[in-house]
Amino acid sequence: MRPRLGIEVAASGDLAWQELWRVAGVSATEHSVISRGPSRCRVEMSVPWWAVSYLGVVRLALTRIRRRAEGAAGNGGGIT
Repeated sequence: MRPRLGIEVAASGDLAWQELWRVAGVSATEHSVISRGPSRCRVEMSVPWWAVSYLGVVRLALTRIRRRAEGAAGNGGGIT
């Protein structure tokens, strides 16, 4: 049996997008995109202290996002 996953999405101020994941009622990960201007943003991911072993996955994801964003910028923008 798989646990149900809940997603909370919020947006305010410079925050363009945010997901707060809870697993079995416990805070799990947070993913955010923060606007830094018309063609710039900052991507953030966080995990709770008890999920430190997940940091390798987060680092890999952020590296891949950065690589795609930089490649898209060189091709006129937009990640597909």
